[in-house]
Amino acid sequence: MAAGETKTVAARTPVSLAGDLLATEHITVPITTLDIHEFTHPAGAVPAWAPWMRRRSSPS
Repeated sequence: MAAGETKTVAARTPVSLAGDLLATEHITVPITTLDIHEFTHPAGAVPAWAPWMRRRSSPS
């Protein structure tokens, strides 16, 4: 965007994405895409646990 443009003007500027290029009327920027497998996978669900859930031994 050009220096001095308002946010309203910038918000109305058309943007296109073709292949790996992001373009406006003023600038074109290459975009690097990453393989989804390069990101870590979320951990599995953690089982619920509370201290009072422990089995207490019966009094002797």
